[in-house]
Amino acid sequence: MTSRRFVFLQLFLLLATLVLVAFFMQTRSVDIHQHNKRLDLLFRIQQIEGALDRDVLRVTSYILVQFDPLVEDSKKLYGLRQKITSPDVQIEGTEGERFRRHLDAYMASLDEKLALMEHIKSKVALVRNGLQYLPMLARELSGKEHEAGDQVLELITELYRFYQFSAVSEADSLEKRVEEMANLGFSDADTQSLVENVLFHLRANLRLSKELGSLRARYVAVPSKEAFNNLYQAYESYYR
Repeated sequence: MTSRRFVFLQLFLLLATLVLVAFFMQTRSVDIHQHNKRLDLLFRIQQIEGALDRDVLRVTSYILVQFDPLVEDSKKLYGLRQKITSPDVQIEGTEGERFRRHLDAYMASLDEKLALMEHIKSKVALVRNGLQYLPMLARELSGKEHEAGDQVLELITELYRFYQFSAVSEADSLEKRVEEMANLGFSDADTQSLVENVLFHLRANLRLSKELGSLRARYVAVPSKEAFNNLYQAYESYYR
């Protein structure tokens, strides 16, 4: 009888051990799945952020003509944000709070970039409109006052050069020449009106280009890379 009880006890302990092992393996499997899911989301967000950075710089350098890539980057980031902040990928406990704190900081940096990107798009659109309109005014002016038209075309060429190189010296030189032309004065009222219109748009484009440069500098200065590194380190310390 004692021997039979001993056998039953051994069988019970074996079954209990098997159940615990199975439970551990199942839990570990779920944990690894969640880990891989979080990592995939984090690296996908980082990848799209890199694409957004490149597209913003291309737009501000007038290399990228269409805004479609920026729109696509924004949509992808918003979609991935919904996934990374969903309850099924969150972490419990104190480490979870730390992870969420760093995640919120990183998301805030991305929000700042996206907001600046929208302002950049608006400025670039205004600058482009001015660049398309100025040559038309120059041609119209040339029809009335050839010499004045040539001077305006030279100013427009300098403006293009400034957009290409964004040198402060180019901007200062252009502003000086604009003011010099403003002081010339023309006897013909129509010519004077056209010149004033051209100079108005030149000044506006210079102002917009400076504002655009400031926006680009603010965009580049957003500490999103640091925020991502802090987030990743917080997650690594949790999963280690």
